[in-house]
Amino acid sequence: MGASSSRVVPQHGQQTYADDDKPTTKDNSLLKAVYEEIASQVQQAPTKAALGRPHLTGNQAGQELDSLPACLRNLHLGMPPSHRGANVRLMKIAAVLKWSQLKAYEDVDAEAEALQVPYAGTDDELWKRVVTISWRWAKPKPKVYESNFLPMSELQFRELKALLQHAVDSSGVEYVWIDWSCVPQDSVDSMVEVHRSKVFYARARLMHILPTFEDLPEEGPVRVILAKAQRVLHTRASAAAANNTDLHQCAVAEFVIGAILEKNRTAGREYFGRVWTLAERMARHGRSEGLHNWLSLESWLGMVVDAIVKNTEDNVSSIIYKKMLGQNAAGLLDAVLGPLATAVRLGGVQAEACEHLEDKVADLCVAAVGVWLSPSNLEEAPTREWLRMYLGQEARSGIYQAWSEADRVWAIYSYFCWKRLDQRSEAGLRMALNDLAETAGGDKGTYLQGMYTQLGIAPEMDRQQDKLEAAPTTFKRWLALVMCGSINKVGAREAEITRLVGLLNSSMSVKGQEKAAKSLMTLASNDDANQVAIAQAGGIPPLVKLLNSSDTGVQEQAAGALGVLAGNDANQVAIAQAGGIPPLVKLLNSSDTGVQEQAAGALGVLAGNDANQVAIAQAGGIPPLVKLLNSSDTGLQKRAAWALAYLADKDANRVAIAQAGGIPPLVKLLDSSDTGVQKQAAQALAYLAYKDANQVAIAQASGIPPLVKLLNSSDTGLQKRAAWALAYLADKDANRVAIAEAGGIPPLLMLLDSSDTGVQEQAARALANLAYKGANQVAIAQAGGIPPLVKLLDSSDTGVQKQAAQVLAYLAYEDANRVAIAQTGGIPPLARLLYSSDTGVQKQAAWALAYLANANDANRVAIAQAGGIPPLVKLLDSSDTGVQEQAARALANLSSKGANQVAIAQAGGIPPLVKLLDSSDTGIQKQAAQALANLSSKDANQVAIAQAGGIPPLVKLLNSSDTGVQEQAAGALVGLANANDANKVAIAQAGGIPLLEKLQDSLIRKVYAGP
Repeated sequence: MGASSSRVVPQHGQQTYADDDKPTTKDNSLLKAVYEEIASQVQQAPTKAALGRPHLTGNQAGQELDSLPACLRNLHLGMPPSHRGANVRLMKIAAVLKWSQLKAYEDVDAEAEALQVPYAGTDDELWKRVVTISWRWAKPKPKVYESNFLPMSELQFRELKALLQHAVDSSGVEYVWIDWSCVPQDSVDSMVEVHRSKVFYARARLMHILPTFEDLPEEGPVRVILAKAQRVLHTRASAAAANNTDLHQCAVAEFVIGAILEKNRTAGREYFGRVWTLAERMARHGRSEGLHNWLSLESWLGMVVDAIVKNTEDNVSSIIYKKMLGQNAAGLLDAVLGPLATAVRLGGVQAEACEHLEDKVADLCVAAVGVWLSPSNLEEAPTREWLRMYLGQEARSGIYQAWSEADRVWAIYSYFCWKRLDQRSEAGLRMALNDLAETAGGDKGTYLQGMYTQLGIAPEMDRQQDKLEAAPTTFKRWLALVMCGSINKVGAREAEITRLVGLLNSSMSVKGQEKAAKSLMTLASNDDANQVAIAQAGGIPPLVKLLNSSDTGVQEQAAGALGVLAGNDANQVAIAQAGGIPPLVKLLNSSDTGVQEQAAGALGVLAGNDANQVAIAQAGGIPPLVKLLNSSDTGLQKRAAWALAYLADKDANRVAIAQAGGIPPLVKLLDSSDTGVQKQAAQALAYLAYKDANQVAIAQASGIPPLVKLLNSSDTGLQKRAAWALAYLADKDANRVAIAEAGGIPPLLMLLDSSDTGVQEQAARALANLAYKGANQVAIAQAGGIPPLVKLLDSSDTGVQKQAAQVLAYLAYEDANRVAIAQTGGIPPLARLLYSSDTGVQKQAAWALAYLANANDANRVAIAQAGGIPPLVKLLDSSDTGVQEQAARALANLSSKGANQVAIAQAGGIPPLVKLLDSSDTGIQKQAAQALANLSSKDANQVAIAQAGGIPPLVKLLNSSDTGVQEQAAGALVGLANANDANKVAIAQAGGIPLLEKLQDSLIRKVYAGP
């Protein structure tokens, strides 16, 4: 099995663990039980064995309601009476074990297969007989009902039955709560039960985790690496047994990795990265349960393996697992990721960077076993303190995933607020966010601003405003009627919707069809619930069919109705699946401007969906949209530009729009007298400018002067889009010159003082790209740019902070600017930004400080006095190579100052700098070597660098293919050898003499010349 042909069963005896890795007596007992269980399974049927089981401990005998933490008791106490009186469904485990697949709520025989009792009628004794299942759905629930849909895979269901049988056998539980069977699936009120379920997870005796499962990659080095790691674990376990060591974690880890290889399968990493499963785990707060209580060791190690394997395509999951593993084990995970990425990229493990990768993987597996054994330190309590962290960082960082962005709010809302809101509407989402921000306390505005952006409902509602501006005149008239109360749109009006959809399907007159389509558009306008209800009533297919009518009035109203319905994301998919895109594209060529207007508007909304962007292009939608840009009708111009802007989100479409001749008319529209037309044209050009060839074409079409002119508009949306377009045009050196010559720098600097953070960010982005040009560095400073940029460093918006820091980094290339930035007070806020949770902000701040410290002793002193050295040292351990390089660069420049050489060493900077010498990135190697070269000016640092193991990797870098790396490594070795005989010997023993001699004869003489 795997790499080894025999198994080592360690004997009991003297422990030889490190002090911080000693299992407790209870851990040893549990470890032995797991070892024997997995060994038995693997030996009997290795390819068919179940994935092991969670293990119970004494604290899982059940917990009284009164003994739960207050934050969980509040869920029970605050439950509204209507919810208390509603039935809770608990599935009989004996019945579920007889099923062939997981049944949906509606398919369950409630009398024979379930216990249904009002929540108010449940007590502690009942909940002691319940196990809850927290699981990762294998696929999302369709927006439109599908009779045969099942979110659980066949393998998951087999594992679920095994988990339930284990729970019965080990603890005598009788009931299981699992959402698919216990929550109505076809009811709009199902979310009420989902929110109430947190109480169930809190009170149930047990909670078990059911992940998804992934096959190991068929190609590449993953199986090889795991097999080699298994061999390492086997060797270590054998040594432990030979030394009469107590049952060692290596032996268990060896068995588990072997089982994963035999089954060619791991548990999927995604479970711990989902916001709904996070909410379920939070309900177990206060029980001191560990991972071993929730899931098997094989599932846990499989998740860790899957996380590191998939890190090359999704580095968010590795962040979650670092958090779970704790600081020491997280360091082991970091040590694996770089070499593994190299192995995956090359398809093999022979590269130098991959040396000893199997040892690192083995170390990580052993550490992960220890984490699984330990009492949980992963509890996340639903408290105000946690909520502040969640709203301020985690919900916005992308760490936790969800089927929809709004789930980031709804998953945790009922922990803090028992209020029934419309979860299908933006208004309900806004209210929920406000409730949570107020509950959290602190800087409510910052929470809201960040979360609005994350959820796509920024306060300025740019995207919503774009849709309204691009909407047909008829839609605006109807919306005005609605807003003044002339049309009653309270509720979903299901009966009226059903009647109107029926009329679409009937053989009624053309005028009747037109009227029915128009009425549906009216109902759907600005009403999320009606958009859903019309789709659920089957309204989309007949509306698509009416696009092919021979009557232009019917075409216009059908296209308009579909455009309004497409304001719902699920409807965008449904319209495309119903074949709506080709006929809408065809209608762009209609001789009726009303039809063209509605068709272009509908395609613009549909293009908010990635797949639809491809489909519209494939249906030939780009050439007629480009043609409409030349219309004399401003409404058509606006909607055509709007649709092209969203289509240009795809790289292939950027090429196609340019090839269709779209750039010149878009540039021409920048001079329109209609602000809406200008705004959409500027946005389209901004997206098109992501493509290098288009940057040239836009400039050649004379697009730069009108974009610069629009910076002076009084409309913030127009300012932002013009600055955005100029930012990407400034990727080209010739355009940097052209923008400056067109007078672009002064108005961009003016926009830095805007009250709109989006405008500030795009203006700063444009200035950052312009500042890549040396002449512009001078021009920006001379135009008074440094003070407002320094001011933006204290913005509450990370995007603004990042762009402002980047501009200052470029400006600091100029000697005079380094002085000016310091005199303006730029150093302290840059030092503070090193503590940001955003890696982009960290990188830009470190970069700016690096160049401020370049050849400027006063700034080196000021950066140290501002507290910049400790956070820069900390950033050397970042998982982001860009952050590492800039932090090392800053420390290299700072270390030219003698006092800073001492301070960097005292801040613990030498070990991480030595570690970076082994980076696969030559830029990092060079900066780290230069920093060490400067630090070696101090005698104490010479000793410390040697003790940190710095000499061998520096000698190794003498072989680098990069001459800059060679020079810095040689310089560091010269410094280390200066008046230090021990280091001279160490350099010689590391093989440094022939390499230094090869580089330069004078260097070898200098090293060994003696005092």
